[in-house]
Amino acid sequence: DEDLEQAKEIIRTKFIVGLLTEMEESVERFDKYFGWHDKEVRPECQKQSIQTGYNRNPHDLTERGGEAWNILAAVNEYDLPLYVYIVELYHKQGELFRENKAEETA
Repeated sequence: DEDLEQAKEIIRTKFIVGLLTEMEESVERFDKYFGWHDKEVRPECQKQSIQTGYNRNPHDLTERGGEAWNILAAVNEYDLPLYVYIVELYHKQGELFRENKAEETA
């Protein structure tokens, strides 16, 4: 549990997180934070990676409670709590981006 808490702290203090489920907004946050404003290349890149999803791979479902499931569950014991934290952090960081946007337009 100490390792999980340390991982959360490192992510909170060192990362801007993005979510695949919120890809477009995540990319906009990265653009804004890092100052990426390539208006010529970005639309094509965004179309390939976000809309088309060139990094998507189909996978067979693993039977819940089966041997593979149990191995994966044991190996990834802390991944789900860390993911839940990252989703929460994503929304908190979103508030900061909204505040900055409000300041820019004021």
